[in-house]
Amino acid sequence: MKIHFKIFLVLAFSVYISFLINDVRAEDTEYDLKSYYPIKQGNVMIYKEKVEGAAKAQKCFSATFGIELLGFTPVNRVWEWESSDTEGFGYELLAWHLTEGLKLYKEYEGDEYLEYDEPMILFPPKMKIEDSIGPASYNYKWYDSDGEELFSGTESVTLTLLGLEDITVDAGVFTDCLKFQEEGSWEESTGDWGNYKDTFWLAKNVGMVKCIEEETEFESGEEETETVIFELKKSFLIPITLGKD
Repeated sequence: MKIHFKIFLVLAFSVYISFLINDVRAEDTEYDLKSYYPIKQGNVMIYKEKVEGAAKAQKCFSATFGIELLGFTPVNRVWEWESSDTEGFGYELLAWHLTEGLKLYKEYEGDEYLEYDEPMILFPPKMKIEDSIGPASYNYKWYDSDGEELFSGTESVTLTLLGLEDITVDAGVFTDCLKFQEEGSWEESTGDWGNYKDTFWLAKNVGMVKCIEEETEFESGEEETETVIFELKKSFLIPITLGKD
């Protein structure tokens, strides 16, 4: 009986030490964020989008098709739209930079577009658990289709890598996802302003599998608060060829 008890203690101690070692390794690991947020031409991701309080969910789509040149920099067109959209699609111009990370250059919504004075850094190249970047401040301007300025604004954002979690959604079970929290605020020359907190999970070689967006906006003197949950339903790659023969 005593021998069995000693064996049990040794095994329990070994499991405990193994847990501590793995936990330390996870905290010390530098995660290559490009592999957790890959941008591939032809990649399509379909999400279930549920607004808190809404009767039912709708589908939300993200698709990477097309490349533009900004100066000498090639950037990807990442299109986004919802199943209920009737006013056309919007897209963002994104590109990974070797030493600076993932940059957001422009956002298009219908005939209007937003441009930053300096590209917004969405992710650095690498992060460790509990690492935080920011607060970083970015100035931007909105333009109409003729290039006339509509209004300007400033956005401040902080990104924190909280840890690792397993996530189950319609698309499957994704283990060891990176869990992030992004907190920010914005203020525009029109007098409108707001703040937000997004919690999202990235799976390696897949991208975002779940996101919870919480935002409060103050527009035209009225306050509106909304929580939206996105969960991955399906993702696939459409083979495409860029360039000319």
